[in-house]
Amino acid sequence: DIDIVKESKLISNIEDGVYIHTRHNDQWCLFSYRADTGLTTRITECPKDSKIVTDAEGNAWILQKDRSSSNRILYQARFADGQVNEINSNLPAGTTMIGAI
Repeated sequence: DIDIVKESKLISNIEDGVYIHTRHNDQWCLFSYRADTGLTTRITECPKDSKIVTDAEGNAWILQKDRSSSNRILYQARFADGQVNEINSNLPAGTTMIGAI
C-alpha cells in the first residue's frame, strides 16, 4: 500500500489509469495505478521536488536534480511496462519542464 498524504500528487489520468507521486516507506516515489487490473505499481524513486509531466502515449517524463552536481537528469517512464530510461543527464541547473508532446 502507498501513503496518500497531503503532499501527494495525482500526476495525470491516462487511458488505462493514473500516475501518483507520493511517499512510500519514507521515500518519494512515482506509482502507476491501472484501472483495468486494480494494481498499484512502484515505478521509481522520485524526489518530492521532481517535475513530472505525461505525454500522449501515457509515458511519464521526470526531471530531477542530480545528487552529485547541480545538473538535472531527465528520465522517461513507460506506463505500458514500467521501464524507466535515463534520457539526458547533462541538463543545466535551472532547467524546468512545462509539458510533454
